[in-house]
Amino acid sequence: MNEKTVSPNVKSIRVDGLCAIEGTNFRGLEAVRKNRQITEAYKGVLTDEKVRDIVGKYGLPKKVERDYPGFCDENYLNAFVTDYLSDGYLYDWDNYRIPTRIYPISETVIGELEEASGEQISLYYARGWKTFIEVLQYAMIMASVLILSGISVLFAEEGQTGMKQLIFTTKEGIQKDIAAKTAAAFTLTVCIYFGAVVLDLVMCAAVFGLDGLSCPLGITMNQQLSLDRNVPHPEACMQTGSFIGILLIVSLLAILVLCAVTLCVSAHFHSCFHAVMVSSACWGMPVMIRIFFGRFAYALMAGTPVFLIFYNNTLELLLFQILRVISLTFAITLLVVGIVCGYRGYKRNRFIF
Repeated sequence: MNEKTVSPNVKSIRVDGLCAIEGTNFRGLEAVRKNRQITEAYKGVLTDEKVRDIVGKYGLPKKVERDYPGFCDENYLNAFVTDYLSDGYLYDWDNYRIPTRIYPISETVIGELEEASGEQISLYYARGWKTFIEVLQYAMIMASVLILSGISVLFAEEGQTGMKQLIFTTKEGIQKDIAAKTAAAFTLTVCIYFGAVVLDLVMCAAVFGLDGLSCPLGITMNQQLSLDRNVPHPEACMQTGSFIGILLIVSLLAILVLCAVTLCVSAHFHSCFHAVMVSSACWGMPVMIRIFFGRFAYALMAGTPVFLIFYNNTLELLLFQILRVISLTFAITLLVVGIVCGYRGYKRNRFIF
């Protein structure tokens, strides 16, 4: 064959906790352990010899049953071969093709990727990093809820309890109180962020392991690899480790922006209940704006905390430079404006109780 053979490889109905070996089906944690075990013997640089050995030992999956999420006789290894190195695919139970042959790596999208990147593709059990990326966005949602509930009351509580009068009668009370509480708020925010990240990492490491940082992101996430020369494709060429580093930085920015906005709201209210409600509304409002105004508002909304925590949003920031510049500029602006407006608002309300 002279042309590259690109296998259709998006598996919309596949889940990770399945494994079939020699007619025995495993599910859940046992399936994960079996998949990790069989992949251990083949991890490292992917070669045609390894591919042939995998097919010779485990075969190509052939059995499809409705409501079963994937081929019934697949495991991590032969599913990988089916996805990227064969003529088979499984979009849904009415749209699939049983793999009948495998192609040399040089004639597939993986060979094209190796040619484009100048590096050989490695095979690892990378489900740990896939799960880490997917769970991280939910961990950031929980972290956001903790920040909203914990920081919204920081300044508002003083007005509600009457402590503001006492604080403002002391020498340098305003500056010291604002500085101390702002520092405490951002310290708490960073601690919550790292706590969420570490918890996610530890759980994924314990269950799935953490192999595969050097794998292309698209393979780790089990997505289709697009190598259209006219379209950017970070999901194909970017290593998983590089994307995770960027994702962690963007998620931290999202959490810090949320902290600044929450501080600003808290400084303008004298009721903890009102401060929490308004802060929560500010956090969720970009979703409504995105729904009603569509793509016209997305460039700005992509820079808000509720969108920055999602990995698909980060992928879009990598894909489109204009979107990246506008969104990140807007996020940094929110961070600075939130701190400044919070400080000024708290001082301006010093005599309002």
